[in-house]
Amino acid sequence: MAVAATLKSESGDPLTDGVVSVRVDAASLQTGIGRRDRKMREEHLEVQHHPAMEFASTSAPRRLFEQEAGMAGPAWVEIEGDLSIHGVTRRVAVRVEATPEEAGWQMKSHFAVRLSDYAIPDPSMAVNKVDDEVDIYFEIKLVDKGQ
Repeated sequence: MAVAATLKSESGDPLTDGVVSVRVDAASLQTGIGRRDRKMREEHLEVQHHPAMEFASTSAPRRLFEQEAGMAGPAWVEIEGDLSIHGVTRRVAVRVEATPEEAGWQMKSHFAVRLSDYAIPDPSMAVNKVDDEVDIYFEIKLVDKGQ
């Protein structure tokens, strides 16, 4: 899957003032079945007209709880931003598990979207029904360009 992401912070603490953007090449999405992939890309995501899915934060992250001083491990933040899929942009709030690493951050999350909210035609076929609400999972490793 082709993904490009950036995380910028003026203070050096992206959990305080981080600005994030993520771009996914929609034609690179894979389900593991070539025929289904082609149908998804051509008929439902219409990648020829909407080649990318994008998220851009619109405000600073909000910490969901404070860690005690000296505690290591992940922090949980909520990031509000604009999610664009299939030519439709909607405001979403995404809860992210952010783990500092030696040369950057690892960010993990999952959240649900409704296909109908993004004008994606129902991909159900005969006995294979697809719910309107689908889960999106992601794990992104962001590396400091200076490293």
